[in-house]
Amino acid sequence: MKDNIKFNEIYVIEALRDHDKIKTGQELYSDTLVRETDKHEGLDAQLIIVSNPAELFDALEDIKKEVIENDVHPIIHIDTHGDEKGLQLPDNNHVPWEKFREILTDINEGCKNNLFIVMSVCEGFHSFKIIQPTDKTPFWGVIGPPNEISFENAQRQFPQFYRELLTSFDCNKAIEKLNEGISDPKMRYEFVSCMALFRIAYEKYHSEYCMGKNLRLRTEKLITDALKLPNAAPLKETRKYIKKVRLKKDLHKDFKKYKNIFFMIDLYPEQKNRFGIKFGHIVKKCKLRKKKKR
Repeated sequence: MKDNIKFNEIYVIEALRDHDKIKTGQELYSDTLVRETDKHEGLDAQLIIVSNPAELFDALEDIKKEVIENDVHPIIHIDTHGDEKGLQLPDNNHVPWEKFREILTDINEGCKNNLFIVMSVCEGFHSFKIIQPTDKTPFWGVIGPPNEISFENAQRQFPQFYRELLTSFDCNKAIEKLNEGISDPKMRYEFVSCMALFRIAYEKYHSEYCMGKNLRLRTEKLITDALKLPNAAPLKETRKYIKKVRLKKDLHKDFKKYKNIFFMIDLYPEQKNRFGIKFGHIVKKCKLRKKKKR
């Protein structure tokens, strides 16, 4: 990843049940993060223990406030149970992934798309699989397990992740440490950047709405509308212009619009060159995928 991590505060939010024997968030904070952050001026760690949705959202709102008022660039480490529906909290209530993602997006907006999420949560990626390219990104990057994880795994892997991160400040090296000793590829932790997330979401959007039948419908509508204009060109010329010029311009304009929204470039224009995803690359990838399906 070329756009490396930027942070000055680590929040560990633990939401474990009383019968969970290993309190991995508390151990991570007291045994690793306190000692490692003390080595660096201007870098701090906080432990936040919550038991229900109200406490979780209060904690996240407090983080959002610190981000906006004190120029905090956070890592938020979430340590709890989860499933495809959302986070499972100690009081047996669920926090839907969609609602969780909304508050993360607010925090990420406050820190100019620098929010880094670490998910010590089963099914932690589910929230981000359903994002649309028309949304704002909820994070700069996220790390999590593709499947279920054990407390023993989290207890062992995350301290070595943070020791490396807080020594080298190199996210690539830290992820290597996180996966060190995990032989099963299906159990290795994954990193997803906002760029990868946008690419996946926009390729899906382009394939569904900008190719095949939907593209033909859009083309015919543009032609019909153009022919209604005063002094409209003949049908053959209009069709050629729409297909060769106007449609390409419109598709590229849509891409630029959604890219600016997703990466918050519309809010922070100075970040225009930070995310180098090109429309041509998206189109090429979609065409190759379509060709393979034939």
